[in-house]
Amino acid sequence: MFHSASTSEQSGLFGFVRISAYIESNDVKMVKVGQVGLSWVRLGQIELEGTGSYIRKVSGIDLPRHGTMDTEIRALDNLCKVLYESIDGTRRLQAEQNLAELTSSPDCLRRCMLLLQSGTAPFAHMVASNTLMKLLSSKIGVSLQQRLELNTYLLHYLDERSAALPPFVLSSLYQLFARITKLGWHDYDMDSQTFPFREPVSTIIKLAEKNSDKGPLAVQLLAVLVSDVNSAVGFETITKQRKTASSFRDGYLFDIFELSTSMLRKTVSGGRIGERELSAVSSLLQLSLNCLSFDFIGSLADETNDDNATVQVPTLWRLAFTDGELITMFFRLYNELPIELTTRVLQNIVQLSSLRRTLFSNPERQTYLTHIVKGVKAIMEQPDKLRQQESFHEFCRIVSRLKGNYQLIELMKVEEYSTVIALLADFTEQSLRAYEFSANSTYYLLSFWQRMVSSVPYVKAADPHLLNLYCPKITATYIESRLQYARAVARGDIGDDPLDDQGAIQQVMEQIAIICRCEYEKSAELIVRLFDHDYTIYERSGSNPPSTEARESVACLTWLVTIIGAAIQGRASYSNCEEHDIVDGNLICRVLKLMELSDSRLSAGMPGNFKLEVAYLYMLDQFRKIYVSDQIQKISKVYDQLEKNLGLQDETAVITIYARKIITNLKYWGAEEKLVEDSLVLLNELSLGFSAGRRLMRLPDIQLLLNNHS
Repeated sequence: MFHSASTSEQSGLFGFVRISAYIESNDVKMVKVGQVGLSWVRLGQIELEGTGSYIRKVSGIDLPRHGTMDTEIRALDNLCKVLYESIDGTRRLQAEQNLAELTSSPDCLRRCMLLLQSGTAPFAHMVASNTLMKLLSSKIGVSLQQRLELNTYLLHYLDERSAALPPFVLSSLYQLFARITKLGWHDYDMDSQTFPFREPVSTIIKLAEKNSDKGPLAVQLLAVLVSDVNSAVGFETITKQRKTASSFRDGYLFDIFELSTSMLRKTVSGGRIGERELSAVSSLLQLSLNCLSFDFIGSLADETNDDNATVQVPTLWRLAFTDGELITMFFRLYNELPIELTTRVLQNIVQLSSLRRTLFSNPERQTYLTHIVKGVKAIMEQPDKLRQQESFHEFCRIVSRLKGNYQLIELMKVEEYSTVIALLADFTEQSLRAYEFSANSTYYLLSFWQRMVSSVPYVKAADPHLLNLYCPKITATYIESRLQYARAVARGDIGDDPLDDQGAIQQVMEQIAIICRCEYEKSAELIVRLFDHDYTIYERSGSNPPSTEARESVACLTWLVTIIGAAIQGRASYSNCEEHDIVDGNLICRVLKLMELSDSRLSAGMPGNFKLEVAYLYMLDQFRKIYVSDQIQKISKVYDQLEKNLGLQDETAVITIYARKIITNLKYWGAEEKLVEDSLVLLNELSLGFSAGRRLMRLPDIQLLLNNHS
């Protein structure tokens, strides 16, 4: 008697092996397991080993293999070894081309399964997994039934062999399972009236909850699945990805997140964590991080922008966070786990510090913020683990989120605000002085202070925000540390010069522009003192070959000119009182005087300094944006200082300075494309507008330029 389509099932660890049909007569029973590879197998006292069609033993006897199959396996296995192990580039290229043909081959699926099942080299499994990944997204594709069988096979394959496979192979197989599950998420089986690719996910969650030796494997599978569902890779359109991600979010994500946090909670309450548990804890931390990093509402198209990143968790999740117990647990994990896991703990805290404000009521938000501040305070009081660069970076991100997601007035209400702000100021100063800490990390610290200072106008004057005590110190430390760094670069003690990355420098200058305007007079006094010192050295160096001292002075002046440009930029955002305009005028006069000196040396045939010239253009552009306009010129005290110190009596005289600088750059720096481009951009900005264009055209220097350019 023939029975079609599969009511019989063989139980497995991760789910079920689907038996698609079987034949039964008086004394013979045969089953068909899937449609990949082997098909009909006679049943006696059957012993299943493997899954899908790869039943290797019947009644305890290995099934025979055909010689051609063995030959094919050996050939594929050898190609994989050559690809990854050969030192002969020609052989590797040939092997790569041969293996690349697998994807377009009609036998691609069968050959990949052979490699997975019988390949001897770890790289054979890697090639098979990667090829199957490409096949899933290719135009050839894989049928629904084949994908179901492959999915089931992968789970049982991992169950049987995961302990013997290297991590890079496991990672590739996890990714393959996740991709199959994701692409088949909305496939519906009319016979069973189920979504067959979703069923294994529920089973894996249940397995992860059990305290068994397969629990870590299940956790790792879930971590990769969450990450892959959150990615658009493999989908033809972003619409399909969002549909799948939304369904996964609503049906499974919270259960997975609760699984990770509940198991981490058991870790904290379980006392001492041994070496055996560390790998499992690492996987749980990655799983919780992937859940918190999920794009809940499809708003994180640009993953490169970390500013103002908000975790848009659904309202149904709110009870998991509002009491503050969860984030407190992660701070405890930071204290109790070894240093190699602290980075991942801090990454979780970054996300927990970024939960959307509307998730909480006002009292709940204040309570939650208090837990974060206490945790940050505890870390700064015992900062040993922050010596690791990655942990330091993540902690800086946490500090940035304190102000990115909360208001200054809310921070000031925290009982320990005064202590924490003092610790943060000291931590920032130490970080700025440390060469080994990346500017990418200190950027987040400066971002915190920039946002704090920007919020001062919205705080009542009587409220003690304490920023006036600490911001001048932070500004001074930044300036002095950059000059110290500049001297080290000039001496050759340090190879990397931050000034080589103008994009990063201008980002930081936008922050310094705001921070230095808090108690601006103190910061300006320091700038003037340092500028005058190095100007004197530069002026004294004359026409002689530059000494080490002279090179150091030029490097320092380059930084100071850039910082002065930033300070002027800050006027637009922070303050516009007359006293500050006078300070700006004094700083601008010093830069213009230095620029005149360096241009005169260029005219005399002496070499210039490219980075100093870039700094001049940056400062001139900020000066133009803030002060060079008809409205401002008539009222600003800056022009009083320009007339007093440089004899520039009106706006035309100031524009003439710009014109001569642009002409000097075109004349002496023609080989430097960056300088020429920036100079012409500045000229264009000066000419925008009818009155500005007429004013510029009347200048003799511009007439000379227009009449004599080639």
